[in-house]
Amino acid sequence: MLKNKSKYLFFFVSISISILSLYVESAHTEDGRLYDENKGLHLSSESIDSLGIKLGKVTQKILSTASIPAIAQVFRSANEESTSNKVYLNGYAYASSFLDRQLLEKIKVGDIAYIENPFVQNIEEKATVIQVNPDLIKPLYNTEVIIKIEQSAKNQLSIGSSVKTRFIIDSQSTVITIPQSALLKTAGGYFAYVKDECYFVRKPIVLGIKEANWLEVKEGLSLDEEIVIRGTDQLWITELEVKESSDS
Repeated sequence: MLKNKSKYLFFFVSISISILSLYVESAHTEDGRLYDENKGLHLSSESIDSLGIKLGKVTQKILSTASIPAIAQVFRSANEESTSNKVYLNGYAYASSFLDRQLLEKIKVGDIAYIENPFVQNIEEKATVIQVNPDLIKPLYNTEVIIKIEQSAKNQLSIGSSVKTRFIIDSQSTVITIPQSALLKTAGGYFAYVKDECYFVRKPIVLGIKEANWLEVKEGLSLDEEIVIRGTDQLWITELEVKESSDS
């Protein structure tokens, strides 16, 4: 009889410890201690589902007819009268962009570029590279690239306008890639979330060329790492909220 009571007591204690463990884990999840400076953001499977997070792998791809994203600033509008300078023609806008000199070998005079005109939605305007000045700003280790933008009579770009630009290049190299949806853009730069067990680590990355919806990652990620390919913005917001609640 005493033996049976001991057995039941042991069973009861085991169940109680299991329930207590679940409670402690739940309390750990609910009291704001979800972020670890070394490991990243901890999420339960339920949280992952509710945030709509989708996972994928860092891959290798051969990128061809790729493009280099950049920002160009307009220094001459299309309606500006031409002077004796034959470089700049009437009816075209001209803009300059500064790129890493490592990209110099990939861009040459005559290459095609496309710019996003802020006055025209979902339509890119064609541009042509007319000058490449590698030694203009040596301290910044940048190359100035000047483009000529074809402009219609309407929606012309004004001097000082900043426009998103894609320089079209030919590339047949095999590179580390992630989908566009995996990229997180913040004021601090470009990032991707890497999953490590139940933690999501936000890693800074350096981008290279772009083709369609694929981005080359020059630094920051390794082949076959598991990353977030959907839900990066939601993760970023969650990380900020958790860090704020932990600090308060």
